[in-house]
Parts: sequence; structure tokens; C-alpha cells
Amino acid sequence: MLLLCISTKYSIALAPENKELIYKSFLLDHDANKETPQYKKFQEEYSNHLLQCLEALCHVICEEKVSDDPIWMCSLPVYHFLSLRCTPFQDIPENYEHSAENHGWWGIIGIHDTIKNLKAMTKWTR
Repeated sequence: MLLLCISTKYSIALAPENKELIYKSFLLDHDANKETPQYKKFQEEYSNHLLQCLEALCHVICEEKVSDDPIWMCSLPVYHFLSLRCTPFQDIPENYEHSAENHGWWGIIGIHDTIKNLKAMTKWTR
């Protein structure tokens, strides 16, 4: 996350292989009790900078909207959790509407255009 924050703040372009490593680092494991220790550790380490982390992650995800490499999707769970619109293993809300364009629980607020382009992609590099 620190690399994303720095690269976003100082407009540093990352090589595709570096982006891949960074995005894969956002993959979260969980244990039998539905706990996500990696995310809890992340929250503790970045507790004073969660807003900056969310902004940096939103920025790089939005930059990927023209990419044909879906590796950025590895960061979506962390983006969703940082946005505070959902938590790990949260139940679907009762008023959930699948057809809603910008439903908060989906976690696409702020990255809607990127998701729209993702749905339109017909070829991937992976």
C-alpha cells in the first residue's frame, strides 16, 4: 500500500510487473472462523492513513479502466473494506437490489467507470 500511496502522490508510473506484485499483495486469506488476519494487520499498521490509502487505491483502480489486464481486481476486496461500505463476511443487506447502478454495498462507488469498462471487455491479456 505504501508504494501505491507514494506513486500516486508523486505521479510515478509503475511497470506492469510491479503493478502485478502490488495488486497480488492485496489478496486476503481467511481462517476457519471467517477472520481476515491480513486485513486486521493492515488496519492496525495504516490506522492513521486509511483515507489516504483509499484515495490512492481508488486512483490506481480508475487508471486501470482502459487496461486489458484484470490483475487490478485483486485489490477490490481491500478497496471495498476501506470504503467502509462493507466488512469481511458481511451479510447482504435486506434492501439489496442487484440491478442498482451505484449500490453502496457493491463497493463500486468511485470506480463505476472502471467496472463499466470491465464488463465491456471482450479480450484479456491473462
